[in-house]
Amino acid sequence: MKAFLGLFLFSVFLATGAGLQCETCVASGDNCSGKKETCPSNSDACHHIVTEMKTGGLDVKTTLKGCGQKSECQRLRGEVGKVVSAQVMGLQAGSVVKSVVCSKASTTSASLLLALSGLLLMKSLF
Repeated sequence: MKAFLGLFLFSVFLATGAGLQCETCVASGDNCSGKKETCPSNSDACHHIVTEMKTGGLDVKTTLKGCGQKSECQRLRGEVGKVVSAQVMGLQAGSVVKSVVCSKASTTSASLLLALSGLLLMKSLF
């Protein structure tokens, strides 16, 4: 029983050490993939932004995924179809915002809930 309790406490401490996590990447095209990274404490959402810029007569799309503030991401949603006048959220000035997706980042509360569920299940089985 002590071993199970120790394992539970370890998983709780491990779960509370993580924060918000978002996939981070920048690439040409409509999508990109990268590794999940822990966000700064002021971030509360993940964003997926696609922009387009005319370069040498070509339309070049760029995708940016990462951590951010939900309010800033939602504000940028209102800019879809418009030209970015200044660099904001890593977007290049002069590019046209094509799409913005703001999603809630994964949190440690899910990991904590999983750890508690495991303890309850273990308690009922043993």
